[in-house]
Amino acid sequence: SADMHDFYDEDPEEDSAASRRVVRERDYPGTADNKNMLIFVAAAAVLLVILVIAYFLFFKDSGKNPPIAKPSQGTASVSSSQPASTASSVPFSTADSFLAEDDSSLPTHEADPIPRDEWYMKLVNRENVLDRSFSPPQLAKVQGMSVDSRIAEPLQNMINAAAQAGINLQITTGYRTYEKQAAAYNNGRGTSDCPAGASEHNLGLSADIQSKEEKGYNASRFEATAASKWLRENAASYGFILRYPKEKESVTKFSYEPWHYRYVGVEQAQKIKDSGLVLEEYLAQNP
Repeated sequence: SADMHDFYDEDPEEDSAASRRVVRERDYPGTADNKNMLIFVAAAAVLLVILVIAYFLFFKDSGKNPPIAKPSQGTASVSSSQPASTASSVPFSTADSFLAEDDSSLPTHEADPIPRDEWYMKLVNRENVLDRSFSPPQLAKVQGMSVDSRIAEPLQNMINAAAQAGINLQITTGYRTYEKQAAAYNNGRGTSDCPAGASEHNLGLSADIQSKEEKGYNASRFEATAASKWLRENAASYGFILRYPKEKESVTKFSYEPWHYRYVGVEQAQKIKDSGLVLEEYLAQNP
């Protein structure tokens, strides 16, 4: 019959191959698609390798650190006290070098203020008179003369230093009370031309210092002595200034007194000496 004919017309071997294809397609679906995917992945891998090689060939040098220049003018040197990890510093830029060489644009610090309110800077003169009730906090004696106890040690140190240099200094006047100054001013003998309260001797921070060889209050004679020269050169190192120098009478309102020394502290004494100013002028600066 026709059915029997169709059955025997089929090739058993062809049926077996077809069956195997069916099994493979069933167990491994999309075999053709997988091949395409593998080709795509391989191509992508090749492209990635090419990009990596190109990066190392063309862009590797751009990541290198620039060489550190040798120190020259305008570069900063590193202090030996810094840790070793910071020893190699990068040179300043041109702008930094300019600022380092020309600091005119940098902020400047104001000069140290004058300590006007300190006890040792108190101004006493004919215009700045002490009150009758004023007296130093405590007195001490140097060579038998009373002075404010706070200046006794530097005054004695100065006398000792002069003695080591062969100079015999002699204190002829120290502290005077208000009443004693008033008596000296009004005694009619010209003992003092300064009213009570206007003399630095009432303050206790001054002393008339002459020498054992010359102590007669003669300005020209004492000025010529070795004691006067030594005091002019060395008194500031102990905190004392020549209070009434030559050619400053119009400012101090006192005659030239080469023996009258006033304590203002070592730092201020050095500054006043170097400035060439008298105390009135020095205190009038930068009010």
